Amino acid sequence: MKFYRYEAVTYAVLDMDGEYVSPTIRSPKIELRTYELIKETPKGYWIGSRGWKGGNWWFEKWIPKESRKRFAYPTKEEALRNYIKRTEKRIKILKSQLQECEYGVRTAKAMTMCSQSFDVGDEVNLPFKEKGEIVEFIDLPWASRYNVRITESNGFNEVGEIVDFFERDLKFSE
Repeated sequence: MKFYRYEAVTYAVLDMDGEYVSPTIRSPKIELRTYELIKETPKGYWIGSRGWKGGNWWFEKWIPKESRKRFAYPTKEEALRNYIKRTEKRIKILKSQLQECEYGVRTAKAMTMCSQSFDVGDEVNLPFKEKGEIVEFIDLPWASRYNVRITESNGFNEVGEIVDFFERDLKFSE
């Protein structure tokens, strides 16, 4: 009795210097791995494969008889269906991890943009094309806030009025 498992593999290629390297254009090949039955137990099978020239088993694995997920299957069709399910699940996991990484990078970039370290007395540009001077820094556990005296107004705030802003809303005057 034989058991089967499909796997995607990418082989190294020779570069100009004669060294093996990862290919620049990845084109994995779907390969069928074949395993022999070593021993049957009441609950499952011991399967394995031998080296290039036969001899001793160099790979042994126990698989259950009754299970939704197994390492290898008795038919090629079941093995192919399992490969597709495994790969779809892997894609789902990797997409989720990619989204988390992209969010982390966006957040980190926003943090570097926000951490401009303003000091009392700095002239800053405000939203709505207003300008002001920082008069007080308030460091809260969840954000940095600044009290700013308006020095140039477009009518939204009064000149001389003190307004508080989050650090992300301020930009250095040019």
